[in-house]
This record gives sequence, structure tokens and C-alpha cells, in this order.
Amino acid sequence: MIDDSFLSIILYTFFIHISFGLIGGRYERYSKPWARCLYIPIVITIILRRVVGLGYWSVPYFIVVALAGQVLGRRICKETMNHTGNQ
Repeated sequence: MIDDSFLSIILYTFFIHISFGLIGGRYERYSKPWARCLYIPIVITIILRRVVGLGYWSVPYFIVVALAGQVLGRRICKETMNHTGNQ
């Protein structure tokens, strides 16, 4: 059930959401740039999941990984901004 392609896409999803979380952390919540940083990686993840051929059983895993990546990226961004004095 879980193979190398699933783990590869999960890791890619995590890292892409971290990077977009870092970018989105600079913007005010619910603004257009913030929303783009939230939805663009979701679309990328959906396309990858469909191309690889993973079924709907994998969706809950991708939701958890996407949320974790966004939260971690935003937290890293906020910590970096606090240490550099930019707010």
C-alpha cells in the first residue's frame, strides 16, 4: 500500500509547503498573497498525486503533511523576523 512514490510525494509536499509557509508568513493573514501561498502548493500536490496515481486513500496523509509544513514554515518565518528585528 505504501511505496516509494508515496513517500517521495509526501516529502516533496512537506518541503514545498514549508517553503510557501516561509513566504506566506511575511504577509498579512487572509490577504491575496497569503492565499496564493496557501493554495498554489495545494494545487501542485493534487497534480502530483494524480500523476503518480495515488488514490483517495492518500488524501488524509497529504492534508496532515500540508498543514504541518505550512505551520512550520510560518513559525520559522516569524522566528526569523523576530531575531532580525523586522516586524
